[in-house]
Amino acid sequence: MRLFEALGIRHFVLIDGDNGRLKPIDSSIHAANNPFTGGIDRFPNDLEDFLGIPSSRLKHRKPQHVMYHVAAKIVEDARLQEFITKVETLVSN
Repeated sequence: MRLFEALGIRHFVLIDGDNGRLKPIDSSIHAANNPFTGGIDRFPNDLEDFLGIPSSRLKHRKPQHVMYHVAAKIVEDARLQEFITKVETLVSN
């Protein structure tokens, strides 16, 4: 977020909430909020839970894991629409 600020890039943050277990990380994200931060939002638990898919066993493969489930049409349309709405709401600020 600080790099985006230094480069003058507007940005938005959407993070896993991890059921509130990582308060220091949440605090650091909010502390890095700057004039180029368009908004910050979170999923209550994590993206996988929000989309109704199993969690990735390998944390570094999470993006590919989620993309696979979306591309393979394993994610229910209603949940995918909720995700789209969440992102649209965030970036409309």
